[in-house]
Order: sequence, then structure tokens, then C-alpha cells
Amino acid sequence: QTRLTSAQAERDRNRATLLKEQGAMSVAQFEATLSQWSVARARQAEASSIAERTVLRAPFAGVISAKVASVGDTALPGQPLLVLEMPSALRFEAQVPERAGEDLAVGDRLPVRLEGLDRELDGRIAEIQPASDDATRTRLFKIDLPETPGLRTGRFGRVLVSEGQSLALTVPSEAVVRRGQLETVFVVESGQARLRLVRSGRERNGRLEISSGLSGGESVVLAEAAELVDGQRVEEAR
Repeated sequence: QTRLTSAQAERDRNRATLLKEQGAMSVAQFEATLSQWSVARARQAEASSIAERTVLRAPFAGVISAKVASVGDTALPGQPLLVLEMPSALRFEAQVPERAGEDLAVGDRLPVRLEGLDRELDGRIAEIQPASDDATRTRLFKIDLPETPGLRTGRFGRVLVSEGQSLALTVPSEAVVRRGQLETVFVVESGQARLRLVRSGRERNGRLEISSGLSGGESVVLAEAAELVDGQRVEEAR
């Protein structure tokens, strides 16, 4: 309606201009016609501005995956109305154990397996959460996935992370004596128990990894190690 009114006002202005040039319209009538034309143009501009605000423009070409608001709802600033997916920019998130992810960095490639796909996807690490979860000792990894036909959000998957292979020095768990924050082991040297400060790691199958304090090949005391003092004579059990 506003557009029609503006168009009619435009025609009236053109006609008034022609009549004024021919001397068939007074100045007062001409100015009144121009005033009506100006008001019609202002109303059309206002209506166009309001209409422009009712159009939703997505920042990218994608697929609507969820509709949050319904027709008739009041839309407030910052309120989400739709959820869009960009098939060419999907991201996989996974909690990776600290030890497995300590050598990984942003930009590294990792294979990802998703439900419903018969092949692995070549993912690229886009972001690594700096802090670890205190309860699970894992960090959040965000991995960009390549554009894959038919791929949609919400699928369960796994990221394949290799921990590699390494040799670890281990001792029986009962050989390590803990006194407060200190960890100690008694090694046998020339028939005497010698105290060594050590640092332990993971425990597997009754054995503790020793990351420092032992060089390997030492004989350690197992029985009643907590009762020993440095330099005490010991005998090997037979």
C-alpha cells in the first residue's frame, strides 16, 4: 500500500510540474503537491527499512537443522531463531587423555571414525583446550572435518590417537615407600639398603613406572621396605 501511494504521488508531482510550466497550476497548488510527494517518499523509506529488518540473512550458505522460534513469537535482540549447519565446515569434538595428546598441536592431522561412514575422515586439529579436566585428566580437542556428502551433525565418533611405543623402567609397587610428598626406594648395594628418592608414574599390573631416581638394573628391597633406614644391613631372600 505504501509503495502504491508513493507511486501515485510521483505521478502527481510529474503532472504538477508539467502544468506549472504551462501556467495551468498556481504556485500554492504546486507546492502542496510537492509536499504530498515528499511525505509519501518518507513513508515508503520508513516502510522499506522496517521490512528489511524482518528479513533473516544467514552469514553463510547452509542447511537449517533446527527452528528455535515459531510464527507469532516475540523476537528479542540476541535471541536465537534458527540453527544453521555449514556442511563444508563441520567440526568434531573429543576428550583426549593428557598422555595421548601431549605431543599433538594445532594443525596436526588425525583420523576420525563416524557412525554410518565406511571410511575414516582426515581431520585437522583446529583448537586444543589449554586446561585438563581434573576428574578425567583429558583435554578437549576440536577437529575440523573435510566436506563429506551426506555428513550431518550429531553423529557419534572416535578420534584415533597413537600413544606410540616407549620403554619404561618399572618396579614392584610394594618397593615404593611414600612419606608425605616423597617417594623412596631402597636399593641393595654391598649388602646395605641405600635410600633413593624417586618419582613414579602409572601403575600397571602391580608395577609402578619410575621416571627418575633409578637407572635400571638395581636390586630393590620389597619386604618391609617402610621399616628400613639408609645404610641398614640386608640379606637377599633365598
